[in-house]
Amino acid sequence: MAITNQVDVKVGKCLRRFRFARNRTLADLAAAVGTGTEALLAFENGQQRIHARLMVALCKELNVRASEFFAWSEDVQTKAPQPEITEGEVRRAHGGQ
Repeated sequence: MAITNQVDVKVGKCLRRFRFARNRTLADLAAAVGTGTEALLAFENGQQRIHARLMVALCKELNVRASEFFAWSEDVQTKAPQPEITEGEVRRAHGGQ
């Protein structure tokens, strides 16, 4: 039994959702990106990791950004958390003590 990585599973679910939303069949999309239907199914099921070359081809064919495959993850948000500023720091910044 293969051990699946949860990131691969989530990325695979996104791939399937994008494919369904565009009414693409496994065979059609696989042929368009140069892979087999069995491999594409394994990617969708999270049983195999999608390598970079294939990710680029999938993004082009499905008209999505690579970041959309990871939208579920807080770890890949582009906004950095804002540091908390204390009241004392505000006073000092404005010349007070």
